[in-house]
Amino acid sequence: MPTAVDSTVMLPPPIEASTMVPPHLRPKPDTVKYLEDVPVIDLSPLQTPNSHDLADIVAQEKRKVARNPNMPWGYNESDHTNNIRDWAEVFDFMLNKELSIPASLEPDCQETSTLHNQWPENPADFRKVCKEFTQAASKLMCQLLELIALSLGLPADGFNRYLENHMNYSRINYFPICPSPELVLGKGAHKDHAILTLLTTNGVSGLEVKRKSDGEWLRLRPIPDSVVVIMAGVLQVWSNEEYECIVHRVVVNSEKERFSMVTVASPSYHVMVKPIQRIQVGRFLHVEERQQS
Repeated sequence: MPTAVDSTVMLPPPIEASTMVPPHLRPKPDTVKYLEDVPVIDLSPLQTPNSHDLADIVAQEKRKVARNPNMPWGYNESDHTNNIRDWAEVFDFMLNKELSIPASLEPDCQETSTLHNQWPENPADFRKVCKEFTQAASKLMCQLLELIALSLGLPADGFNRYLENHMNYSRINYFPICPSPELVLGKGAHKDHAILTLLTTNGVSGLEVKRKSDGEWLRLRPIPDSVVVIMAGVLQVWSNEEYECIVHRVVVNSEKERFSMVTVASPSYHVMVKPIQRIQVGRFLHVEERQQS
């Protein structure tokens, strides 16, 4: 028998085959285990922007700023991880006003291509809010990189030479409600590729990290006014594995939308990523001293 449907109710999108995760990789919403004793950085001055704007941007506006093969910045609803579509919508923008990179990946390429951000016209304050947030996040990022450099025996500005003409960027993630969260992932298992990532959320849990000892997935509890700092691949190489990047993923749920914003520190395009010589020598000497004592 037909029933009336309230047109004002927002129904979750249907599950498509491209988003379904193979059974052995699926999350288990009924058996969540949490990661305990996570070190916390208090970030009271740094607030998450109104990420709901991403969900509120109308389809026409999203199409205007959609990413394409020649434009890596903007809106996308079909990101894939390990060939499986993520249950997410994203909006990417770089922290520089423009960025010049080689026009191709050929080693001897002499032509350059200049990239710019794409911004929707509405909401009117979307660009302003994003800029204010990333300015605060960038300040924190610089402070963290100085502390990490000092911890590795480098001067505080030890990474600066690799960050001229940096490729730092931010991403707003919107993870819609999912009718069958056990079948999909907001973001599949992966390691971050850059230097480090700063992550803030709207307080809805979903970030999970993979424990190396047994492969178990552990959920992080969201903490108000805090940021998650994720070490990434470039830092692992620079530090000669003193810092290690972790495998992580994002799960979704059937009750609450999840929003997050990440700011990523990334070296300049022309930097050759390898262990920093001073760290290599320092680590070798440290090992020798231990063996002789």
